[in-house]
Amino acid sequence: MPLALENDYIQVPGKVDILVAFPSVYTDLFKLGESENGIELRKSPMLGRVSGDRYGGQEGPPIEEQLFGLQVEAELAMSRWDPVQIAKIERMGGLLATAGTVPLNVVGALLHRDHGIRFLFLCRRDNSLSVNLPCTIWSSPQSSGRGTKYSTCRFSIRGNRAPEGFWAENKVGVVYDADLAGVPTNMLNA
Repeated sequence: MPLALENDYIQVPGKVDILVAFPSVYTDLFKLGESENGIELRKSPMLGRVSGDRYGGQEGPPIEEQLFGLQVEAELAMSRWDPVQIAKIERMGGLLATAGTVPLNVVGALLHRDHGIRFLFLCRRDNSLSVNLPCTIWSSPQSSGRGTKYSTCRFSIRGNRAPEGFWAENKVGVVYDADLAGVPTNMLNA
């Protein structure tokens, strides 16, 4: 049996369409926009330290670590986007009635379970490189340029484990997968 297999090759996903689905309708995908220069996904484990007197207690290095889950962060930079869909994201998946207005009765609302937004990064050249995040939230400042040549829109999202009671119940526990459900056949390369 060979120790090294020759399966590595240059990955070129090509154009990436950013599709979104809002709470309650998993397969109703809207095109948010197109990436300006690709999408960078950062997948990371969520770890917790276990301290012990053996290595100096809380101040020392951990004697063990515990896995508490995974998360995915994505920085979106778009040269083309739909302002209607951006406004829906600014309403936090339907939590806010009006973008930019936070009434007192919504402060403290649960975001993941009831208002998590599905993001699908559809790689048009090679659908197998696409990534689906069923439960995401808008997580960083949004900036939209107002340039003389063209505008850009940038913000970050964070994909988390879909919690119990999630609006798309078959996605409970999923952080990311390759689910292309709801993508129109004319957008798929197969």
